[in-house]
Amino acid sequence: MASKMLLAVVLLSVITCLSSAPKAGVIQGIALENLTGLPLARARLSLARLEGNRLKPVATIAASRNGQFVFAALEEGHYQVSGVRAGFAEARFGQRRNNGPGSPIFVPRDGSHFVELRLKRLGAITGRMLDENRVGMPGVPVVAYTTSVPMRIVGSATSDDRGFYRITGLLPSRYFIRTGPAQLEDALNLLPTYYPFTSVVLRDAQPVSVDLDTDTTHMDIQPVPGNLSSLGIHVTGCLGIAQVTLSTDTGRRHANAPCNLGPIRFNGLAPGEYEVLAEGEADRQNLAGFHSVHLDMEREIGLALRPLHDFALRLTDAAGLALRDIGIIARRRDLAGEGPDQVLTGERVQLPPGFWQITARPPASHYLSDLKVDAGGYRRARKDPNPEWFEFYLDYSIRASISLSSQTAQLLGRVTLAGKAAIAAPVYLLPTTPQTRRRMNGLRTTHTDANGNYRFDGLAPGAYVVLSSLDIAEVNEETMGAAQARALTLEEGRTGTQDLELYQLP
Repeated sequence: MASKMLLAVVLLSVITCLSSAPKAGVIQGIALENLTGLPLARARLSLARLEGNRLKPVATIAASRNGQFVFAALEEGHYQVSGVRAGFAEARFGQRRNNGPGSPIFVPRDGSHFVELRLKRLGAITGRMLDENRVGMPGVPVVAYTTSVPMRIVGSATSDDRGFYRITGLLPSRYFIRTGPAQLEDALNLLPTYYPFTSVVLRDAQPVSVDLDTDTTHMDIQPVPGNLSSLGIHVTGCLGIAQVTLSTDTGRRHANAPCNLGPIRFNGLAPGEYEVLAEGEADRQNLAGFHSVHLDMEREIGLALRPLHDFALRLTDAAGLALRDIGIIARRRDLAGEGPDQVLTGERVQLPPGFWQITARPPASHYLSDLKVDAGGYRRARKDPNPEWFEFYLDYSIRASISLSSQTAQLLGRVTLAGKAAIAAPVYLLPTTPQTRRRMNGLRTTHTDANGNYRFDGLAPGAYVVLSSLDIAEVNEETMGAAQARALTLEEGRTGTQDLELYQLP
């Protein structure tokens, strides 16, 4: 009898503990391959929670071998689930378009939701490299570029033994396709040639559209015969071995060059523009040399390496802020595209010569009012500068002045759909003038909160367009215009307001 009473007391205690324990929500689901519906083992699932106007990452887990996943012990709130696996585009629960934003899931304190997340394979472009008799040619390189300016390499391949090529890992967009230079068995040289078929100049190129879960096929090219050349490079001024990078608009080639000895040679080069960067050391100093060359015949150049140039940074008009408080980002840009971002710290850094891009990302209390680089009266510029960065050419020690202003503008508003608050909806703010785009470093994105309100802080004065939509996968002036984004002008130190209706494609 005593034992039964003790058991009853224990059970009552357990029930009391369970009823008094805090309740938590759960999101569970399965990741599937979109085309086949098969489970995607080891897919990476990410969970973000809406906090104010941003989605804050909560956790990332791997799906089991049968594609299942569980996010447990969740606080009440709005969440977004996304997933990715090698070879697949990122999928977001509730997205309406490929590569588009997702929709939120509201999880009550003790609620449970099941999510089916279907991942689509990245797109690909396939075709053949054809000779003069339309027979496939092996070993011909081919590159995919963005169509936006400046063009950027996004993928490459080499034709196989039957002349077929396949460029993989592409997001939905439009691309230019171009072959690289090549030499055949009989010493016939092939020039870089754009699709379709025999276009050697960009104005004759035809963009190729790519979508997820599909191959864009039959993009055949017949490379144009022509004269290829070579470039010899003598590297001097350093000790040991220098690293040499030759860049062109079809990519980069690398080689090691013995300092102060005979030249190294790059062969099989098509007529056109090239840039050479050599980097080495001497007396514990980092050295570099840079040279631009137009190549239309065999040439040799000398490249003397010198200590890296000083790039001095000066901050103005920002009382209370120091350079260390500001995100100053620089990246080198050669003919093959932009290099990795470098965070500049301190008032003086050393950089190798060449073309550079720079921007500043100050705290929300300030905006970038101006950035000037003293080029000593001599300035070279790319013909296709990036409109969202400040660009300069570094060939000797120079300095930059970064001006910040605390008179920031703000933009507030509310997004609705059929009179109801649009929760966790993405809001895009795009500057529309060159000056404002450089000041803002391009597009700004935020999300509406649980009441449908959005807010942008730390804005530069100027002209913008603003839009909220789940149907826009690639945000640019063209897509914003087609969606009838609202145009507005923000004044320095003022707060603007603009309510929006969530845009949906007809």
